[in-house]
Amino acid sequence: MVDLFSDNAPQIRVTASAPWFRVMAFRAYVQTPLTSRKKTARKQENSIAMTPIRWLIVLILSIGVFLFSTVVSTHDALAVLYVLCILFIAEAGSARTIVAAGATYSTLAVISFLIKHYGESFNSAYIRLGISLVAIMVATFLSRRAQAGRSRLSEQSLWLALTHDTVIIRDNDDRIIDWNEGATRLYGWSRDEALGKKVQSLLKTSFPATSAPRLAPGALWSGEITRLDRDGRPMILTSTWMGKVGEYGGEGGVIELSADLTQERLAQAGRMESESRYKAIFNGAGVPIFELSTDSHGADAIVLAQNEAADRLVGPKVAYAADLTKILDDEGRRLFRDAIIRALAEGVRQELSCTVMPRESCQRDVAFTVSHGAQYGESHTILVTAVDMTERNQARTRVEQMQTDLAHASRISALGQMTAVVAHEINQPLMATVTFARSGRRWLRRDTPDLDEVGRCLDGIVSTGERAARVVERIRAMSRRQTPEHEKLSLANVITETVEILSSEFQRYGVRAENHVTAPDLYFVGDRVQIHQVLVNVMLNAAQAMSAVSDRPRNLILSAAKDVSRASLTLTVEDSGTGFPPELLEDGVAPFISSKEGGVGLGLSVSRTIMETHEGRLGVKNRPEGGASVELQWPSTEESR
Repeated sequence: MVDLFSDNAPQIRVTASAPWFRVMAFRAYVQTPLTSRKKTARKQENSIAMTPIRWLIVLILSIGVFLFSTVVSTHDALAVLYVLCILFIAEAGSARTIVAAGATYSTLAVISFLIKHYGESFNSAYIRLGISLVAIMVATFLSRRAQAGRSRLSEQSLWLALTHDTVIIRDNDDRIIDWNEGATRLYGWSRDEALGKKVQSLLKTSFPATSAPRLAPGALWSGEITRLDRDGRPMILTSTWMGKVGEYGGEGGVIELSADLTQERLAQAGRMESESRYKAIFNGAGVPIFELSTDSHGADAIVLAQNEAADRLVGPKVAYAADLTKILDDEGRRLFRDAIIRALAEGVRQELSCTVMPRESCQRDVAFTVSHGAQYGESHTILVTAVDMTERNQARTRVEQMQTDLAHASRISALGQMTAVVAHEINQPLMATVTFARSGRRWLRRDTPDLDEVGRCLDGIVSTGERAARVVERIRAMSRRQTPEHEKLSLANVITETVEILSSEFQRYGVRAENHVTAPDLYFVGDRVQIHQVLVNVMLNAAQAMSAVSDRPRNLILSAAKDVSRASLTLTVEDSGTGFPPELLEDGVAPFISSKEGGVGLGLSVSRTIMETHEGRLGVKNRPEGGASVELQWPSTEESR
């Protein structure tokens, strides 16, 4: 006999997720006692194993009934004995075999009747024939119906036995009378170990929400229970119980199907913990975070969730109808939608800056980071983080203003150091003007005034006056506090002008300036006044550093080079002075570090700041042969490439 609950039974995957299966299988079990199910399985097995013997017995019985009913003269309906053959076949044969047997025995009964009573008038023999045929047909119908019922019951029993859910059948005394492979896998006890044991003593069943139910035949109960497996580990189960029909229609115990929920509950607890942790991180982050929903075209930016920091920045969702773009200005709205489209198309994080205009507060400068999240069909989620840049931008503005003030103070300091330069530059044009005026007066006092010479003297006065005006204008420009005006500058012209301004200072310190920057195609963009200030600081520092040198020539060498690959211009200012102190080189021209006695150390620091505002750099180093080298680098324009 094939044991449906044995360890060697074939495995069929039937889960408890199909309610129809539970109800159908339960009702099959309830409506048929356990002994009937076992007898049915045993009969099917024996019919398969004894098929040749059964057919031999059926053949002998069939021939015997045919001969007996044909030869023996009696007033009894002997053809009714064919019913025994049909019942014998019904236990082994298929539905088609049963029907064929019924038709065959009906035909044999008619043949036997014709042989014995052919030609007789209507009498009791005809009635006996009718009774025999009716009995054969009824037996055939009932046998066919019983065979179909047994097939369905066997199939349902197999399903129930081989399900991965646990199937436990117990009697009225709570003793286990059936135990399937699913129960063995779940609880750890084999079928042989479990049979005969009481469920409560074996599995320690408890009911968290109710008490143990007592079920009448056919009654159902579903709920959650907890049990212990063989190793004592607790399990959470979803269980369905049905009262079983006993042998005589009374209470026959309980059939139960149970599925393990332990892992599901652990996973659920893990998800809840993860969600709680995510919520704590989401709301605890000091940075505003938004989760948006949009389509593939970025048409809308509907806020699904936002943290408390986002509430403080832009207000709750109801304040802007949950569409984040509604609180941006027109340009910000366009940039934000473009960032969403690029994030969806490229899968790369996008960054942008916008002006946010919440209804309940003043406008804010915000830097957004846009990233593509998950996709659900046509809907996409967008993760957005925001940083309020308002205070930072205000602080930057204040720092830039302070830098402007510092540069202005540095220019005034430089002007104080250039007093002699200013006096010399103004004195020279004035003396020349006096000389030209005296010459013109002498030419006029002649008996015959030479007007041509007088004209040349007047032209000289005009020229020297214009020269003095240019000197004054350059000095005034350096002293004015004005907004930088960037323009295209020629490096050669700027250096020539600076050398002219410092010419008297070079004479004072005995410095010879070697200007090798004469190429007319070296251009860059900058503010003329600020660039003059940088060059004056660098060259004046170099001249003052060489004043203490007596063992070598005091040469100031100016050279320039352009790097086409980097699109940059580099001016190198080299001197033969004492060089930079080590602490200045280590700190990178930090303020308030000076190699000059009484110096405040702001010149190079301010110059470096000015260079950085021009997207350039200022670098310093000492020359191996003595002296210092300062490199000034700017981005070049197209004309110098």
